[in-house]
Amino acid sequence: MFDVHDLSRLSPDQLEEELAAQAAHVNAGMARLLELVGECERRKRWHDDLHTFAQWLAWRLSVLPREAREHTRIGSRLAC
Repeated sequence: MFDVHDLSRLSPDQLEEELAAQAAHVNAGMARLLELVGECERRKRWHDDLHTFAQWLAWRLSVLPREAREHTRIGSRLAC
């Protein structure tokens, strides 16, 4: 095994493998996040003082409103 914290010690092949592994983790995490978004919207689990779920999501996740709208759009379609 190699020390993943010292990137300068990784061979080009090890660096490429670590990059691919991290991308897989990010993609899996995003898929799960979108599933959760769809389910949360379906259950109408957001605060009534905000007008839309996307507004609440932007606030709760500290993301831009445009990103929250996209997450909401995709998440709702995955929930079907």
